[in-house]
Amino acid sequence: MPHRRMFLAACAAVRLAGQAPPRTWGRISDLAPGVFLVARRDLPDPNFLNTVVLLTQFGRGGAAGLVINRRSRIQVSRLYPGFEGRLRDDPVYWGGPVAMETVSALVRQPGKAEPLTPVFEDVQLMAANGMSREWLASRESGAVRVFAGYSGWSPGQLQREVEQQTWHILPGSPALVFDESPGTVWRRLIGRTESSVA
Repeated sequence: MPHRRMFLAACAAVRLAGQAPPRTWGRISDLAPGVFLVARRDLPDPNFLNTVVLLTQFGRGGAAGLVINRRSRIQVSRLYPGFEGRLRDDPVYWGGPVAMETVSALVRQPGKAEPLTPVFEDVQLMAANGMSREWLASRESGAVRVFAGYSGWSPGQLQREVEQQTWHILPGSPALVFDESPGTVWRRLIGRTESSVA
């Protein structure tokens, strides 16, 4: 973990200074909840073409995350018939190719609060088994992103993909997770990674 703290501190420092981030992206040791996996331009898997995945879980049992930049045309109210909460007209995002029938959410909320699981900074995860119409109805629009499906890797699979240079690894940003123009997030981040190795 000391290496991860040094990595994040270095990235924060160069962001504040307006410089290009360090050339340490892509190390297996950087994998942890709260980092972005940015698909390389030549990624062959169509499920992840031009995607940015927020890693929400990582450990011996494997890894999981949510694609943050694929907004669908489906509204939250379609998932919950009769839903009258403040999020009813918000779009659902495609979290990944696994278990597309399940629904989860990312929430911006400081501090620990049941049934949320902290991911990084003030970004927390509401797992599929905790989602309910009542919980959603109490949320403010803009502070929640609802996802159908998720992205998952079996033990060792993500590490192998990193070794094969499938992904760029960047520190996560709450502002980008909840960006108002999610369709442009991959383009912005891939440009940043390429400029850092130019």
